[in-house]
Amino acid sequence: MLIGLIDVDSKIPNLALMKISTFHKKQGDQVKFFQPLFESKFDIIYASKIFTFSKNNYIPKRAIKGGSAYNLHNKLKPEIEHIYPDYSLYNCDYAMGYISRGCNNKCPFCFTENNKILTDKGIKKISDIKIGDFVLANKDFYKVNHTTKRYYKGKGVKFNTNFNKQYTISTFNHKFPLIDSEIEIGNINFNDQLLLSLPKGINNKIDTSKYIENTTWVRKPILKPILRNEMLKEFCEISGWYLSEGHLSLNSKRKESYTVGFTLSKNEKNHIDRIYYLIQKLFGLKGSIVEKESTYQLFYYNKELGSLLKNLYGHKANGKFIKKEILLLKDLYISTLLKSYFKGDGSLVNPSNGFYSIASASVSYSLSLSIGLLLRRMGYMCFIEKRKMKNSFIDGREIFSRNITYFVYIRQYGDVIKLAQTLFGKQLKHQKKAKFTLVEKKKIIKKIENDNAKSINERAKNHGIVFQTYYRWKEEIKNNKLSKIDLQIPRTTKINNKEIIDLDCFVYNLTIDKIHKYNINGILTKNCIVPKKEGTLHKHADLEEFWKDQEKLMLLDNSLTDYKNANFILEKIRDLGIKLNLTQGFNIRTISLKTAKILSEIKLWRGKQWYIAWDNIHDEKQVFDGIKILNAAGIKNWKIMCYVLIGFNTSIKQDLYRINKLESIEIDPFVMSYIKNPYTRTIGKWCNRKQIFKQNPNFFEYVKNKKLKGVYNFF
Repeated sequence: MLIGLIDVDSKIPNLALMKISTFHKKQGDQVKFFQPLFESKFDIIYASKIFTFSKNNYIPKRAIKGGSAYNLHNKLKPEIEHIYPDYSLYNCDYAMGYISRGCNNKCPFCFTENNKILTDKGIKKISDIKIGDFVLANKDFYKVNHTTKRYYKGKGVKFNTNFNKQYTISTFNHKFPLIDSEIEIGNINFNDQLLLSLPKGINNKIDTSKYIENTTWVRKPILKPILRNEMLKEFCEISGWYLSEGHLSLNSKRKESYTVGFTLSKNEKNHIDRIYYLIQKLFGLKGSIVEKESTYQLFYYNKELGSLLKNLYGHKANGKFIKKEILLLKDLYISTLLKSYFKGDGSLVNPSNGFYSIASASVSYSLSLSIGLLLRRMGYMCFIEKRKMKNSFIDGREIFSRNITYFVYIRQYGDVIKLAQTLFGKQLKHQKKAKFTLVEKKKIIKKIENDNAKSINERAKNHGIVFQTYYRWKEEIKNNKLSKIDLQIPRTTKINNKEIIDLDCFVYNLTIDKIHKYNINGILTKNCIVPKKEGTLHKHADLEEFWKDQEKLMLLDNSLTDYKNANFILEKIRDLGIKLNLTQGFNIRTISLKTAKILSEIKLWRGKQWYIAWDNIHDEKQVFDGIKILNAAGIKNWKIMCYVLIGFNTSIKQDLYRINKLESIEIDPFVMSYIKNPYTRTIGKWCNRKQIFKQNPNFFEYVKNKKLKGVYNFF
């Protein structure tokens, strides 16, 4: 057979492809790099890709794909993994491989047990999440592959956000995505904007047969198994009424007895009639209306309707939720659901300061969080607040409080004006001293420009402003110097309160299938993928598995010096006289004097150095203590290169401080950019090209001399 190999993005010889080549050559197969023009001649094709951002060359659909960019779980078979590589594939005159694999960092990326996660079955504590559960991540629900529980004693952060006043408790170093970077929660500023886990509108139909329980009696259901278009829209309207004003009871003695009820006040008789009409149209059911002193009640005794509503939305007041199939419906259907929900459970609030807001209340945190996320997805700037409530009276009927109530508020000026008319039929006067945010101004400007009226004057009047205001806002938007991360937009939220606390408890984390992110109280968070991909630090292979008398050796271990048998391996390399390139570097924070002395006696490749890293600004003392140990063992500073991570969770001032500090003691700094923007590209070019760096020791002078306008605009 003819075997084709595709190396998408390796900058050094691809170890996996070399092992695959050896395996097939032992089978008597011919191995070549893949050529697209002769695709039909290749019997089997393998493609390897390391980085997700790398551009793909032509890769046939039938190719067997591997590498961290494609799938973290797709690994080589044991008989291929532990085979001598075919170095002739790349004309490679040196050996390369792993002695150890995995991660030795016990990263405290975890949450305490009471933090809440939105799943496809409502809210669950993180401690109650099981493997196989589906949790909301970035736009969709993903399967939980792994759960972690461990004891932690150290610093933690207790915080809440403008979107959700419910407190989240995390370990200090847990990472949260921002719009174009990530940050450890302990280092977050009040102006940084966290991302929300907003469900994306991708569904346009629902299969109701999955949620309707079978009955022992025969009745031909009127409701079609697949709901779409107008029928789905009408069902979403019923759903909104059920979530706000509906209740469902089950008879423990009669398993097929379901009672679905709706209770509304006397002045909402038109809503009762609407619900009656919709259920009769979709289900062919006629309900019974009961008139009481201050309310109307509508009842249905039907298992088909009851089981459908129970499985999609729950049946207890504090246990209501919204199933993932509903959360992922397209905007047309979600807007219908939200409209009937707020008509039933919403109210127009006019506090003492004169500014109106729209609020809904529920004793179910799961329901309130889902409603809040859907409102944000639809572009409404809402927030969630938890309160302890007493019993109250609404329209003459007593509302019994369960002590804890969750309110969803909409207070954005433009949203309140629009929704007050749509939901409650009230035309609000312009509120005193009302201010439009830049985001609202952009929305109004866009609507004006899309208006069909001939003149700007007419267009502006149609949207409540005069044309002079239109031109003034256009100029403000044009001259705005704020970047996107400085604007408050619906898919982000800012920190409201933050407190550093001491933790002494068990903490929990999750690993999610396909995407290493999940939600915590509606906020998007993430976890490290290395432990899931490679496990904890462990032995991978003996030296002889991939080395046979070559003069030079390249080790790819994440941190060889943290491996328990590292000194034995390094002594063996020293005694054999092998020239070493430890390309991934070693952990300077944990280096011992004994290990450092062995390193000082090992020959390096010509032109190579010992590689360390200073990624966290707070690790300065540990890094420089490690450098002193290397110096004491006889390793000079000019033999050391230090990687400096930028664009992640440090400021420009902190980046330049680390670079200049290392340069001052003759250690070569090498910038590693976490994100790409004008600043990271420029500082990388300045620092990593040593001739430029020596000629221009001051970064700002370099930028000024080169007249780099893009970098100035970034600052």
